[in-house]
Amino acid sequence: MDGELSNRATAFHLSVSMFPTCLSDPEENAPGQLLADLERRQDEALEQLDDLEKKLCDVLKGLNIEMEEVDLD
Repeated sequence: MDGELSNRATAFHLSVSMFPTCLSDPEENAPGQLLADLERRQDEALEQLDDLEKKLCDVLKGLNIEMEEVDLD
């Protein structure tokens, strides 16, 4: 019986240790925290895309190439 209990404890420890610490932190598990984190990361990604677009436009202007405006809506 002790061996079975020990195996279960080891399996539990391994499964818990495989999760990133952010998933096991109670403050990180607050309702809406995951959504807020995803929205923050999305905003960061969109900001980076805007910066890259500006840089690309500057490079193209330096090469005397004009891009057409495309309406994505």
